[in-house]
Amino acid sequence: MMRYLAQILLLILFPLAMRAIGPAPQAKPTTKDGAKIETNYDGVKNKTTVTLTPMLVLGQEREGIFLGAEFSFTGKKPEGAEAPGQFLEPPIYVTLTSVSSQPKYARQHEITFVYDDQRRSVANPEFESQSKDGLIVETVRAPFIRDYLYQVLDAKKVAVRFGATEIELTRAQLEALRRLARRLAQMAQ
Repeated sequence: MMRYLAQILLLILFPLAMRAIGPAPQAKPTTKDGAKIETNYDGVKNKTTVTLTPMLVLGQEREGIFLGAEFSFTGKKPEGAEAPGQFLEPPIYVTLTSVSSQPKYARQHEITFVYDDQRRSVANPEFESQSKDGLIVETVRAPFIRDYLYQVLDAKKVAVRFGATEIELTRAQLEALRRLARRLAQMAQ
């Protein structure tokens, strides 16, 4: 009985971390960069979530860091999307997930974008940590408005700092984030 309750609690409290691990290695990506954008509507919550599937940006599947992003809105279509200028854009949440044998980011888990000699940090990102299959899964989720994210993504060189780890993003990874930001812009028109 306790085991059953623990499993239910785990699934309720840590859905992002469970999702952030990403697809199995044999899964076929739909784009060259291995990332795809998925749109899911939850009828119970009346909420649509548009997700950039997590991309491995450092390390390997079992010990690495994954980058993903998502935004969501109430209903099947964004409210106000039919009337120009009425759509209130939701933030885009950039998610970094570390999968490792030991905790690394519990004390230092801010996200900083370093681009064209500028730095932008997210002061209080959401942080979750859990243990799964002998590994520690630490997830940081930071909100960005689309225009700010465009400033970062339009830079020639972009790195993201997760705690003390700095990762330079590839062109393909930047393009995947740009596709998600463009999807939000298309909904606003």
